[in-house]
Amino acid sequence: MIPVTRVRLHQGGDGARVVDSAPLGFIEVTGEGSAFHPIEAAGPPRRAMQVAAAAATTIAGALAGARALRSSRRSQRLLPAGRPRLHR
Repeated sequence: MIPVTRVRLHQGGDGARVVDSAPLGFIEVTGEGSAFHPIEAAGPPRRAMQVAAAAATTIAGALAGARALRSSRRSQRLLPAGRPRLHR
């Protein structure tokens, strides 16, 4: 199963970034193919799937936020550092 979530990044009034996410459903992959199943009314089995999708969304949002913070703190290089040239 592959969780499907909607993730939005908001810029707050004080300059803070806020990640908003909501589970939408999941993709079930089998030998016969794949199918999308939306998360609808929360019955006991669906509620468990909704909680699992919300947990996956939270983890994905936290990782994306950490990656954004980490990349904003280091200098941006367009190309990797090359080998030093030997001058003759």
